[in-house]
Amino acid sequence: MNFVKHCADVIVVGGGIMGASISYYLTKQGIKPTLLERGILAEGTCGSSGGSLSLVDKSPGILMMLAQKSVNLYHNLEQELDYNFGYQRCGTLVPVEDEESFTAVRKWIEPLRQNGLECITYSREELRHKEPFMSDHVIGGFLFPQEAIVDPVRVALGLAWKARCLGATILTDCKVININWQPGSSDFLVSTSKGDYTAPLLINAAGVWSPEIASFLDRTIPVIPRQGQLAIMEPGINLLQTLILGASYFRVKYDNSQYNNKSESISMAIEQRGPYVIVGSSRRFVGMDRTPDDSLIAYLIDQATRFLPALADRKCVSKIACVRPYTPDHLPILGGYVDFPSFIQATGHEGDGICLAPITGKLIAEIVATGKTTIDISALSPSRFKEKEWEK
Repeated sequence: MNFVKHCADVIVVGGGIMGASISYYLTKQGIKPTLLERGILAEGTCGSSGGSLSLVDKSPGILMMLAQKSVNLYHNLEQELDYNFGYQRCGTLVPVEDEESFTAVRKWIEPLRQNGLECITYSREELRHKEPFMSDHVIGGFLFPQEAIVDPVRVALGLAWKARCLGATILTDCKVININWQPGSSDFLVSTSKGDYTAPLLINAAGVWSPEIASFLDRTIPVIPRQGQLAIMEPGINLLQTLILGASYFRVKYDNSQYNNKSESISMAIEQRGPYVIVGSSRRFVGMDRTPDDSLIAYLIDQATRFLPALADRKCVSKIACVRPYTPDHLPILGGYVDFPSFIQATGHEGDGICLAPITGKLIAEIVATGKTTIDISALSPSRFKEKEWEK
């Protein structure tokens, strides 16, 4: 079969929340991208994710700054897109079960407070007033009132829909099978299952599949799949007013260990999405395995029930395993290479992708439109890994 070669302003590979966000913000700059998605939009990591827009789990520095800016972009994004994606400014609550946990969480959040993160300390009574279904054994907690939740799939679909309205080309079931670029050439030639596409700029927003895309151009990027498991409980009355993060969440998120038992891999997060309670999550290195682990999910539900005893009366109606694009330094990879600026990376967000999607899209669009960004993201350059050892 002969395919026609299609020309584009810029090619975006990956139709998850990152690719959709980048495409939208490019169209706001007057640039008409072509997005290539191997399957359907938002079916990968985005389609199996919690929806927290949390700041409290971000390390101080560039990650916190990006998250703050991204959360600010989310405030008006539904109105901007004219698309309802379930934005709810519910706040994040970190309940603590003993004085040791109380001290550990307070130590974690102190530098975040110094970065402007609002935090309210709750006594046992105040916490129970805020969350009436919380277990009696919880002694108190910390509330971060500015934080929110969204439906990640609807965010991605809303961004892609608006991008298409503004001139983007969105192609699904369009798998990249090869990429050619020669030194001195002005264009990339991207061969796909739906034909050939050319553009002077190529953006790799393929998440856990981004190393495969980079390999076509003889580049290696340290994006490693890190599995997370979720349980969706049967619908019922709302049990939560806030997003719940367990006190161990921060330790597990930033620990690079290969866990040998279930309890070590749990970073507890409990989210109310409509009538459903979503219980997560785990963090394990098991390759690209997306098979739900019944025993691990049962353990997750058991741990969540310690905080919310009413969950014991609900059945699990769906078990989900996803893989997230992890990097060894826990920072995303954004921008072009020093020696290859036209091949732009937008990957490696791991569990922060939903939160960071708007700012990522905005920054990548700035790079394409002007060659620079309004904030310094040199620390996120793909070239930072050039001289480093990394493996998992």
